[in-house]
Amino acid sequence: MNDSKNKVRFNIFDIIIILAVIASIAAVVLKVAYFDKRNDISEHVIVNFTVYDIMDNTAASASKGNVYLTNGDSLIGEIISAEVETNKIYIEEDGVAKPHDNPLGKKNLHGRIKFAGISSETGFFIDGKTKITVGSVLSVYILDPLTGNGAAVEITVNSIEKAE
Repeated sequence: MNDSKNKVRFNIFDIIIILAVIASIAAVVLKVAYFDKRNDISEHVIVNFTVYDIMDNTAASASKGNVYLTNGDSLIGEIISAEVETNKIYIEEDGVAKPHDNPLGKKNLHGRIKFAGISSETGFFIDGKTKITVGSVLSVYILDPLTGNGAAVEITVNSIEKAE
């Protein structure tokens, strides 16, 4: 009878696997500890937005000024530019849908806002907490500091680009 002991064999592949597992754990810890916990609001982006179906006086109030979140008092950005256009409705005439001005006087507001915040893999965070992405709807309050006029509106984010 051959008396052989079962020896545990430890080779280079085992070391490579152990090092890969340790590196993966370290990468996750570093990502959570550093990148996702940044509190510095140091990046600026320009957001192109649209506000649909608002009255003329709301459009005039919301076309310039500082931007605040509706559920907070912190300043998150400022309107760079804005333009108001008449909201169109489509009425079928002779089998063709033709645009007409909205009889209720509704307007659409298109503009650009400069936001401060931080960016991550999943989007841009205004004030470090509120995430915006293209297509998201954000409830904001726009206040003109010179006149004191303001309006609460829901903006639809059309595009996000880095500010210079």
